[in-house]
Amino acid sequence: MKKFNKSEETMDESPMKIKPELIQNGIFLLVLIALNLGMFFGEFIFIAILFDLLFVAFIILKILLWLLERYKQKFSIPFYTAIILGSVGIYYIYKTDQTRFYLEHLPQEMGVTEITYIKNKAWGIGPGGNETGTIAYTLPKNAANQIKNLGISYFFTLSRDDTPRNKYIRECTKWHESPLLTDSNASWRLNSFLDRYGFGIPVDSKISEQINQGLSKKGAYFTTCMGGTILIVIPERQKVFMVYAG
Repeated sequence: MKKFNKSEETMDESPMKIKPELIQNGIFLLVLIALNLGMFFGEFIFIAILFDLLFVAFIILKILLWLLERYKQKFSIPFYTAIILGSVGIYYIYKTDQTRFYLEHLPQEMGVTEITYIKNKAWGIGPGGNETGTIAYTLPKNAANQIKNLGISYFFTLSRDDTPRNKYIRECTKWHESPLLTDSNASWRLNSFLDRYGFGIPVDSKISEQINQGLSKKGAYFTTCMGGTILIVIPERQKVFMVYAG
């Protein structure tokens, strides 16, 4: 006869433990979903950048935890390499998202791909917040020559096809030729425009001079956009500027 073994018959009533790997994988899945949402709402730059940076930070954290466990908390070359590569990756994603955001405000036909100057500052987030900035781009030589030859009519040929990634189409009105004057027929000045709500910011003197001189005479073109934004094209200097105060 088989002897009764109480330990075999007694059910294990200890609470079920969730493996750390499952928690990590669950968090990883949530981060992936967040990344996809960031791409879907890509026109909201702060949301896109936040989700992208969270994703990269999570990957870096997993790598560092693995290295710490593997090398028994002894800092080594792989550990420091992971930190350096992770930092570079985060910076690269931030700059890529930032560049994409600012390029979306320009007509695609101009072929602008290079941003040469960014100066901005925000007070508050969402409705009621204020943001002031000046962005400078390089206008490709072929586009500058076309504008010089066609004048204001060049801007009438730009496509008006509305796409999710083209903010210019939805936000800007018709183009005008300089000079740009204020309501009192005075010369338009960048510093006065940026400070119109009391949230002015210092801008590089060379940038201010280029914008002010360009808009004070014929040969430049501009359009007003939503959110207190003005796009300025100065073909003579092969420059495009976006200034905003709203």
